Amino acid sequence: MIDYIKKKIKFIFPIFLILIGIYLLKSIYNKPEFSFTKINYNYILIYCTVYLIQYYINTISVPILLGIKNTLVTFYIARYSIIFNNISPLKVGLPVKAYLFKKYLNIDPSHSSGAMSIEISAQITLTLFSCAIIGINNILDNYKVSYELILLFVLLIVIIIILFLLVISFFSSRVLNFFKKTYRFYLSLLKVPERILYTYIISSLSLLIMIFRMYLLIVASGGEMKFYNVALIILTTNFVSMASIIPAGYVVRELTGVFLFVQFGLDLNLAAIVLIIDRMVTIVITFSLGIFSYFKLGNIGLVRD
Repeated sequence: MIDYIKKKIKFIFPIFLILIGIYLLKSIYNKPEFSFTKINYNYILIYCTVYLIQYYINTISVPILLGIKNTLVTFYIARYSIIFNNISPLKVGLPVKAYLFKKYLNIDPSHSSGAMSIEISAQITLTLFSCAIIGINNILDNYKVSYELILLFVLLIVIIIILFLLVISFFSSRVLNFFKKTYRFYLSLLKVPERILYTYIISSLSLLIMIFRMYLLIVASGGEMKFYNVALIILTTNFVSMASIIPAGYVVRELTGVFLFVQFGLDLNLAAIVLIIDRMVTIVITFSLGIFSYFKLGNIGLVRD
């Protein structure tokens, strides 16, 4: 009975969010500043196509790092596990993905976790680096760089690492063995550095597509903004969403995005409509592909209750 209720909640939750999105769209539509007749639906079609391409690209890095050739199965696993990130906090989809890799492809969880950590590290590094490159002129013009603050920040990171090592030293031998296996996996990748390079290339392409799709959505809605400003805003909201413990960064991403778009001169209603449409499309694609992947895995005998 409990499992049945959980399954129902998984389906009701996205529907509830879509209904909220429709209500917000309606409330914005009733205001004279915006009209759906202004939307260029040819751009919307291109936007959806680009989004689907990005969804596929996002599933390539981990199989490359693990040396898996059957990318279709890993695609199903990635799309199915991502549902859990959208209905639960603390990125539960990551351990679920590691579990599925072990259960269905016999990949050691320490290896799959290591591959996922490299992928996430690449995304975070590229996001911060891109934000720094795009926004460095504004930072230098408006803020005085404090080298003492930078040194303090580095020192804080070192302290956190030391505390982390002290904490895991009290863990059981099983947990320590997991970290040792992950460390050995990292060392093994040094023999095939091209896999790490491919991961950074794929992550860069994914971020570029994400920025481009949002730029298309702004243009389709009748807005105007420079591409590099859109890049700065989307990369910032993406980082905030990744850092948030809220499932898929719901609301956090939208509020951050609206605030930044308005600061860069975009109309408030237009900023809201762009982010709401993007969120609704994300929910539809995520859960549609997730459910589709679940049944595909079942058909080839991978999903076991």
